[in-house]
Amino acid sequence: MNTEMRTERHIGRVFLALMVSAQLLAIQAHAEALLLPEEPLPEAPVVLENRDLSTGQETFWDCVYFGSYPSAEVVRTDWDAVDSYAVLDGDVIRDDDLYRSLETADWQGDRVSVEGRDYIRINAEDAVTASENREQHYRWGDLGEWHYFLKEPVRWRVLSAEDDQVLLLADRLLDCRPFHEEEEGLPGKGRRSAAG
Repeated sequence: MNTEMRTERHIGRVFLALMVSAQLLAIQAHAEALLLPEEPLPEAPVVLENRDLSTGQETFWDCVYFGSYPSAEVVRTDWDAVDSYAVLDGDVIRDDDLYRSLETADWQGDRVSVEGRDYIRINAEDAVTASENREQHYRWGDLGEWHYFLKEPVRWRVLSAEDDQVLLLADRLLDCRPFHEEEEGLPGKGRRSAAG
């Protein structure tokens, strides 16, 4: 690898590290601004014995809400783009009237407010990955069709708390993207996720 390529890669890594650091600082500053002075700081999870559960224990979490994310898709009542086993409570809003309202709304780019609630829309071109009929994946159907999502506050679980700092994890998966989309396997002994 020549010196110019190494320098570009180093600059890219430094830039990425600075961006991640800036995001973490922004999240910490935003979280601190959300807590009123008289409110107690969130606490770490508490694990209690509970013989009624298969694990024998139950965990209680403190949570904080900040930020918002398009989480629940507004769909027609006949929607079937995801196999039912993969749909959890809160993933979709089955409402023909609301869906029609969003179809005809006065969108400002990809955002609109209807009855005091904020929505965004995307189509397959906006998505990181899209498929018309890929097994165990969201089936877009018409790749040009708009999909509508309600923006809601993000609930964060407190994983640990020490002094005035907390470690948070979003209560629900905010987004996903493929780590490796190629059909051939990855080199090495096994496949690893981006987090692993």
